[in-house]
Amino acid sequence: SLIDTEARQVVRRLATKSPALAVRFAPSNQNIILAGTQHGRLLVFSASSGTLVREVQVGSAIQALCTDRAGQLVFCGCADGAVHVYHFKNGMEHPPANHVETKSFQKVPSGVVSLDFTQNPTAPDMPFLCCGTEKGELHLFGVKLLPPAIGFLVSRSSLQVQGNAHGPKAKFFVSSLPDDPVHVVAGRSDGSIAVYNMQSSEHPCANRFDGHSGAVVDVSWNNDRSFLASGDADGMVIVWERESEV
Repeated sequence: SLIDTEARQVVRRLATKSPALAVRFAPSNQNIILAGTQHGRLLVFSASSGTLVREVQVGSAIQALCTDRAGQLVFCGCADGAVHVYHFKNGMEHPPANHVETKSFQKVPSGVVSLDFTQNPTAPDMPFLCCGTEKGELHLFGVKLLPPAIGFLVSRSSLQVQGNAHGPKAKFFVSSLPDDPVHVVAGRSDGSIAVYNMQSSEHPCANRFDGHSGAVVDVSWNNDRSFLASGDADGMVIVWERESEV
């Protein structure tokens, strides 16, 4: 649903016909909403009219969604461990007509619970996708941006997050420093939050901070990534301030 923030009223209801397990706004067009359903359908809605603009049958239940910054690539994480990528060449808001989206595919060992996409400001032509799974794995993929392989995923590394029974919902820890390794932030069942270096051969835990009494279920950055919010199974949300880089 869309909510009028002034009147606190629902202004649009979008029927997905089966449970909607993941929803996202398109980054380049706030009138476009994506929904992934339990029956494996990717739905693209116009928020202003409430109409269904596109529908793609992906596969098993879609449990995670994210896009690239331009909103042309849509990443779907599924319950069977599949990560599907769709390239909407003409934008998501236009009906497909005779146009077929370019699609790529990767498989991880267990169901996908989170996806996060990033482009490092110092290396914008080398974006990454991070995938968290039900069995506590983190997988790092490189994302190709040049034709004819736009959206294709290349496996870079993986690791097992210790002490996570919920599946890590990880977010990138993006640095503005040149040549800095790729780090991700993930919550753990012991109430801690860990920062992992995904490009280390041994995948060391680069940092860890504690404060939760229950298992950390999810983490999220604000827009400029200066604050991190984390939520736990005991009903507590903690906001952390990121230290300045030098």
